[in-house]
Amino acid sequence: MFIITVLQIFTTNIVPILLIMLAGWALARHFDVDVQSIGKASFYIFSPALTFRLIYNSDISASDSLAVLLAILAVFTGVALSTWLIAKLLRIGRLETKSLIVSSSGPNMGNYGLSVAAFAFGDVVLEYAAIIMVAGTIIYNLIAALLSERQTNFRQTATGLLMIPLLQTSLLALVVRLLQVQIPLAVYRPIEMLSNAAIPTLLIILGIHLQSLKLRNINLSLIVGMGMRLIFSPVLAILIALWFPLSHFARVALALQLAMPSAVMTTILASEYELDTNLVSSMVVATTLISPITVSMVIWFLQHGGL
Repeated sequence: MFIITVLQIFTTNIVPILLIMLAGWALARHFDVDVQSIGKASFYIFSPALTFRLIYNSDISASDSLAVLLAILAVFTGVALSTWLIAKLLRIGRLETKSLIVSSSGPNMGNYGLSVAAFAFGDVVLEYAAIIMVAGTIIYNLIAALLSERQTNFRQTATGLLMIPLLQTSLLALVVRLLQVQIPLAVYRPIEMLSNAAIPTLLIILGIHLQSLKLRNINLSLIVGMGMRLIFSPVLAILIALWFPLSHFARVALALQLAMPSAVMTTILASEYELDTNLVSSMVVATTLISPITVSMVIWFLQHGGL
């Protein structure tokens, strides 16, 4: 019964995502795709529009939002410290350890996470998932900056994160909600249309990126990273979600987002901060390939009253 239910979850919630990703992969395989332009459209237009719409329309209270932010910080810190400790015990090299921390601390909460939340749980969980995505993206960018192998101005990095459109539109949506400003229909309709394009565009971009990434040597470091990303991270998220005073939907969103495979963004961060790009790229490919199984099991757990 368990296997049949998980297969049903996989078929209805994961297969549609994989098919859209496959379309992006095939597009990049057969055509010279300008992924940077598509990525910029998503980064500056589609994703901010989706985040704005979700936060603007949500009924999430300020106290619940604060609890979610604290829980996210606790999970990310726990994953990073635990990865460092295990790498230390296994005597994994310094550069590999840093690379493992970045890739295991950076779940794919945008391309993959929002899609799964929308298909498996609907708009209420999706609203929390968007907040978690914004906060989580900032946290693992800061983690990567702290672990950099090159000289970086951390203050400049932190300031740069404040310029991320997702954060800016999130804050704008919060202000508009607090002031109870009614957005004119002529303005809201374009936001809604653009937000509807966000999730499929993100999945197409993920498929395009996966076409160019390669799975390098399967070694101890990669196995440790996969375990931390796909098993330890969601388990820790579930435990912390139960401990924090969160609503049921917030707990589901937290556990779901932290169950995602490593984000493509981690490869960009690894290159920017001179970490082991081969290991990080392998983490993205390997965890994405295995994630349909692990994410389906997490969805089963969450749908059957696990939280």
